[in-house]
Amino acid sequence: QESAHFAVVEGKLAIECHVPIMGVAFDPRSGTEKIQQLGLVVSVQPLGQIFVEHLSRLTDTRINVFHQQGFSSGGIPAYQSPDWHGAGQAMAGSQVAAFNEVTIAGESYYQSLIPLYTDKQQIGTIAVLNSKEVVRNNTIEMMYVLGLIAAASLLLTFPFAWYFATSISDPLTALNRILHGVASGKQAGMLSDELRQLLRQKQWNDELGDLTHSFIALDDAVKQKIQQIKEINASLESKINERTAELEHA
Repeated sequence: QESAHFAVVEGKLAIECHVPIMGVAFDPRSGTEKIQQLGLVVSVQPLGQIFVEHLSRLTDTRINVFHQQGFSSGGIPAYQSPDWHGAGQAMAGSQVAAFNEVTIAGESYYQSLIPLYTDKQQIGTIAVLNSKEVVRNNTIEMMYVLGLIAAASLLLTFPFAWYFATSISDPLTALNRILHGVASGKQAGMLSDELRQLLRQKQWNDELGDLTHSFIALDDAVKQKIQQIKEINASLESKINERTAELEHA
């Protein structure tokens, strides 16, 4: 299987990768073909100055690499040995990364110490250094950007919220006014005109539209019943007048 580990190559720390070459080989003893390892590709990437500078550019941090004999390479040459002070002496022999603060050439850094192991033996350390000033400036910039995003979100949210609120509340208020008008005996013709004008303003395909159509259907049913009552009253009035005339004649 492929594997990668840290090693000391020519006095410097390196990442050593092993990639097996697999293939089909003939087994003369069994007379069959089987898959087996035919070779091994070993690639070594020294953790030298070029590689460290490349990592520093990618991660926007300063990186120093140390092996057991001392400083190997790094972005801050003035820093010659890892400082475990403040991270706890027990951390120096642990496989867990330690975090502390250091001052190098008068500048303060946040430091993360990452121990490098081959099997169970520690062979080196990577120190990832972040300038406090850079971290502070980045934090201020991030807060400024987040503030602008929040302000822009509010500016965009309020108009949309007002639009959606009025587009829902105004028709509901009109429907409520029409309903109270029906209950108070307001003229049916005026209410019907107002209801249909409300429906013409917007063509809804949602629950509000269904409610408006229900109001219109209710208004039509009420007008139909009123018309029937008027016809019945007219018929009764005609019969009463006719009967009255007959009685007067008698």
